Amino acid sequence: MPIKWFKKKDKEEKGDKERINQQSSSSISKTNKNKENLDLSKSNIFIQKNFEILPIISEKSRQLVNQENTYVFKIRPTNINKVEIKKAIENIFKVKVLKVRTFNYKKRIRGRTKVPSVRYNFKKALVKLKEGQKIDIFD
Repeated sequence: MPIKWFKKKDKEEKGDKERINQQSSSSISKTNKNKENLDLSKSNIFIQKNFEILPIISEKSRQLVNQENTYVFKIRPTNINKVEIKKAIENIFKVKVLKVRTFNYKKRIRGRTKVPSVRYNFKKALVKLKEGQKIDIFD
């Protein structure tokens, strides 16, 4: 009786090997497709990371625009560095960026009421542009 059991198992193992080979060939083609997608997205890092660039328009930011040609943006997530911010702003607004300064703001619970409000963490970026260039959002 054990001999028949081994024979059946051998047949099942052959079928399993064929299934594994088929799956591995399909997974290889999937990885090739993923590599192609990654190559396309490397050029647009800011799209891959899904980050937001929101202009901060206030009296202080308007003074910076008028005096120093510096624009203020709120950026999420906070793990994006200055080089990526510079590339993103140059690509989106078609301007030349000279300098980027960043500030990290931590999450903070505000108010002493029963329902406290929360300010979530974000990064603030001051972006200085080349003279003569403008971003239309701030006008």
